[in-house]
Amino acid sequence: MCLIAYSPSGKLMPRAAFDSARLQNADGIGIMSPRGVSKFYGKKHGKRAWKELRALAAEGLPHGVHFRFATHGDISKAQLHPFRTQSGAHVMHNGVIWETAGDATGAESDNSLYVSKYMRRAPGPTARHYDAYYSAIEADIGFSNKLL
Repeated sequence: MCLIAYSPSGKLMPRAAFDSARLQNADGIGIMSPRGVSKFYGKKHGKRAWKELRALAAEGLPHGVHFRFATHGDISKAQLHPFRTQSGAHVMHNGVIWETAGDATGAESDNSLYVSKYMRRAPGPTARHYDAYYSAIEADIGFSNKLL
């Protein structure tokens, strides 16, 4: 199963934790922060991702890191989290989303399908149906999975 780590402003995960997560979830790394999204795949992806994380921590920016362990979908940069919704939000998830797992293909993982199918117009916190929308998302994600 994939792993998500969140670092608040100015914090950097310990290097040993990063290396362990990268080695156990070796199918790529995605990072999101207020600065934007970066995806690292292929040779030296760990080295490049670590450099990015150090820069974000030095700038005092909070950030999320997704270490991918592919269960559905190709091992490719296109399948690295985070995925962008039509509303501009970015989403990282660890675990299998059973709502879309049966529809996953080589080209699209259960997570990318879920974001494109169910989260494409995620409402902001002031939207009228915000609570109901995210309650439904929480039910789909389940208690053993995490969403950032």
